[in-house]
Amino acid sequence: MGLDNYFRFQCAPGEQAPAVTIATPPKLCGGLFSGASDGSSFRGKAYSEFVFEVTGRSLYEDFTPSSEVLRMAEDMGEWVVSNPDKPYGDPESGWEIPHDEIVDLVRVFRIYGVNGFDLLSWY
Repeated sequence: MGLDNYFRFQCAPGEQAPAVTIATPPKLCGGLFSGASDGSSFRGKAYSEFVFEVTGRSLYEDFTPSSEVLRMAEDMGEWVVSNPDKPYGDPESGWEIPHDEIVDLVRVFRIYGVNGFDLLSWY
């Protein structure tokens, strides 16, 4: 199957997760059990190589705390600034992540991290 990732807010009994609003829905790769229009879940396998190379963190980790989600957003954001309009991958092999999709990935990590959401993996 592969890897799907999703953001989760750890609530106490009776508590409700904060509402997360993403004005422009992110265009991230979705999988069988992921791909919510709000970016709360995505196909991790599609981004795992990029995320690991840029952040040193694996999307295959079972749990990534929100503080680390924010650090990952910062690292990926720095890559975006250093590589304007550049996709990630190997176009000759037919595999690459478009630049605008990477920008959306950074945006989603930043928004959910700021709101205290952890990142979980499912595979």
